[in-house]
This record gives sequence, C-alpha cells and structure tokens, in this order.
Amino acid sequence: MAYLLTNNILTDRTSSDVTISTGGQQSLFPFTKSFDGNPSTGFKSSTSTQPVVIINFPSVQRINALGIYAPDSSFSVSMQTNDTSTTDASHANWTNMVFDKSGSNTGTLTTVSVANNTTSAAMGISNTTKTDTRAVKLTFTNLSSTDDVVNYIQIGEVREINITSPYNPNTFKNFELTQKRNNNGNPLISDRLPVATKVTLKTGLMTQSDMQQLVLNTYQGLQSGGFMVCTSYDLTVESNTAAYYCIVDKKLDQPKFIDSTNMTWTIKALGYS
Repeated sequence: MAYLLTNNILTDRTSSDVTISTGGQQSLFPFTKSFDGNPSTGFKSSTSTQPVVIINFPSVQRINALGIYAPDSSFSVSMQTNDTSTTDASHANWTNMVFDKSGSNTGTLTTVSVANNTTSAAMGISNTTKTDTRAVKLTFTNLSSTDDVVNYIQIGEVREINITSPYNPNTFKNFELTQKRNNNGNPLISDRLPVATKVTLKTGLMTQSDMQQLVLNTYQGLQSGGFMVCTSYDLTVESNTAAYYCIVDKKLDQPKFIDSTNMTWTIKALGYS
C-alpha cells in the first residue's frame, strides 16, 4: 500500500496569508520558504519560543495529510483545521487533525515528527478528509532556533494506491560513507552524506477509467516538483509516518495495458528519507 501526497494547498500562499501567532521567523528563513518548491531553502525560528503558524486560504480546501522534510533537524508538529478564515490562535473552531489512517489501528496520533540521522521525511494521514478547511494552524515542538530548519511542508489530500512487490519501504535513513585521509595517509573522521533511494511504485491492476482518474489526480503534482510518498509495510497498522520526499526519476512512464481490460502504472522516483 502506498499513499501519494502530490498536491500542496500551500503552493499559492504568500506572506500575507501567513501569521506567526507565537514565536517568530528569521528574516532570511521566513515560513514561506518551507513551501516555495526548493528544499534547499527553509523556515527557521527566530526565538526559543515554539512557533505557532496560521495559514489562511481564500476558499475551502480538502485536507487529510501533512508531510514534512527536514534532513538535519529533530522536531514535531501538530496540525489543526478551521472552517473559518482566521488569524486568531484561540478561535473556537480549531479542530485537531488526528493521523489515524490504518487497517485495524485505533491510535490517535496527533503529531508528525522528524529525527536527525534517522527519519528526515515523515507524513501523517487521517482517515477523515476535512472538506471545509479555510485555515490551518501548525504548532511546533522542540524546534531549535539555532539548529533546526524546516525545509519542506506539504498539506493536502493523499491518494491511496495498491502497489506490488518489490518496493522499498522507508525503514532507515540512507547515507553514503566517505573515508578521508590527511597528507600523511592517516584516516580522518568519515563523512556521512544523505543519498536518495530509488523508489519504484508499480500499481496493481486497474481498469482504464480508474487509471485515468489516478493520473488526473496525481500527474500535475508528480511533475511540478517534490511530492511525499509513504509506503506501508505493516498491513494491520498503517499509521507509520515514515515517508520519502520524492522527485520523479528523470521522467514518468506512461501507464500500460497488461491485458485487454487492465492497466498498471510504474512511477519511478528518487526518494530522500
């Protein structure tokens, strides 16, 4: 099972839509840098006070997922929705997003967390899609104003697809080890550089109409820039928040017919965990 988060309702937002109701942002690292499509930029807090960020939307939005990519940071974030456009953090209509997407899971996970050196990409998915969201509130925990950078945030609606083996579930963060030596040939401390994992998502058999619907809902998001993907490797509890921040590996292949009525689609990506 895989969950594709290919749209991002933050994409068209500007600084005028964003309110830092608690804490602050550094001038060179404003919150808008976390959704500008460039994962080498990001948001940094300007104070030890934990940030609370409100983003308003001009029309209602559909939301059931939150994705984060922060390769060198450790923090958590919770998300609340509001059916009224507001910049008031204490507004009565704020509702917690519960990340409980599951097979038989009954947990009530309300935060998404990344951890330096282990999990740089994480995604929280809810069983309930909010269809009337006019504002979201993100509350950060343990975000350091000196060490942590929020490189990428994606909020939207996931598409759930059946995928066939083999595929790569995100079980650990992948590194490339480099051994350096000094002028005398003595070994120095090794560097660990994050590297991408080749992620191949091959859908199960689908009718042509179902395939066209999947492509219609995901193609633009897959091609326009980064997207989040979460592969579930525990079929009884699917609330695992381990994910990949992905980019398409060179190009998207066309869906193809396997027989006269069924099609499959192979999505090849480079995933950063």
